[in-house]
Amino acid sequence: MLSMNKIELEHRFNELFANEGGEMPELSLAVHYATIIDMYNAIEYANTYLVSPPTCYIGFVSNGAFAAKIFKDEDVCYIGINHAVIIILFEIFNRFLCNKQVIYNLGNAENEINIERINNAQITSLLDLKAELGGIERAIPKDPLRQTAATVLSWMACRSILYHEYAHAICGHLDFLHLTLKQNLSLTNSEYQALEYDADRFAVFYGLRILDNYLINIENQSNETKPLFENRHKSTYLLAFATYTTFRLFGMKQFPISNYRSSTHPPIEVRQVLVCMNIAEQIELADGTEDGLKIAWSAANEVEKAFDLISEQGFNNKAFISANSEEAESYVVGLRDQLLNMKERLKANEYLYK
Repeated sequence: MLSMNKIELEHRFNELFANEGGEMPELSLAVHYATIIDMYNAIEYANTYLVSPPTCYIGFVSNGAFAAKIFKDEDVCYIGINHAVIIILFEIFNRFLCNKQVIYNLGNAENEINIERINNAQITSLLDLKAELGGIERAIPKDPLRQTAATVLSWMACRSILYHEYAHAICGHLDFLHLTLKQNLSLTNSEYQALEYDADRFAVFYGLRILDNYLINIENQSNETKPLFENRHKSTYLLAFATYTTFRLFGMKQFPISNYRSSTHPPIEVRQVLVCMNIAEQIELADGTEDGLKIAWSAANEVEKAFDLISEQGFNNKAFISANSEEAESYVVGLRDQLLNMKERLKANEYLYK
């Protein structure tokens, strides 16, 4: 582990991520502190599977141009998480679980009193959040288990974002891109999207591994969280719910099928299918069952319902409808094939699994 003091680290993060948005709101500091501790624990857990993992620093940044980003300098990774993302996720999951119709079988949903709906749930910045919550009561579920679940869902979503970024380093993407540029070569958008697909797979894999670890060591869980992790089906459902929500919030770019390759990131329609297929694949590999797809799409449907219930405008379901289309599924298969074609070139730069 490198030695770097707080001032040096803050300077490095500002240098890499070009913070622009002032300091974090004071009221959010406790949430941020707890979240960053959880993130470091998540990285430490992932590293137990790796040989000579890179040193990794995580920080919150104020650049609203992205939700999260990673830089790698020598063998040190710097992951910047937009602090607005953390605040928004906590608010959205709390608002979800204040509604008795959302994940009805979680805790005592009948105790919930459906709070005032916001106008538009498509919140992607602190400005959006401030505009939507002006004069509206803050959301805190009445039922204690649902309060805990809102925090757990937020952390699951944050880990998903974190693991996705970390994957770009340990799966060899960053070094591969650096080498490609050094050789005056370039990647196609399809190849960039294949790397995003790889990072999504990594995030789901480690998200599920953490749940397995919680289940094995269930006696170490607090009384508040134990009910959420003692059943693998329930915890996996919550992971799918959290991950899917994240892409619905921060990935709402839509392209017609003919323009899917017009961006370096997969469009939301494809991303939604990726989330569900990845979760299904990992569940079925771990359990030898075929329940994965059912769990994943059930959670996706619940997310769509939840967004509809907390906002007057409802939510844009066009992406969800097209996510079930044959074209989107076929495109996902194409990304998988593209990644397989790139694997040999990526191997030289990836960190080996134990």
